[in-house]
Amino acid sequence: MQSQETSSELIKHLQSHEMRIDFNYHSIVQLTFLMEFIIEQLTEKGVAIDMEKFDDYQKLQMENVQKTIDQAKQDPDFEQKTKEIFNQIQSELNDKIKL
Repeated sequence: MQSQETSSELIKHLQSHEMRIDFNYHSIVQLTFLMEFIIEQLTEKGVAIDMEKFDDYQKLQMENVQKTIDQAKQDPDFEQKTKEIFNQIQSELNDKIKL
């Protein structure tokens, strides 16, 4: 009986992960389309976008994100707070997916 329950739980988790992967994939596709649309609209209006600057911009943004993460990690309760946030997100996702 326990093996059956374990298998059932595993299937639920796998289905949940598959749904999240699908959701993330579709989000990336939508963002890509949005960026293409914005670039086309700006180009039609004569706004030039220098994509050569993007690598430097992206690097600076990632450095800023890393600094923020490093600062947060200095909090002695960082690990516990992170677990609480992930548990809350997991709970909200489970409520929305309703497996």
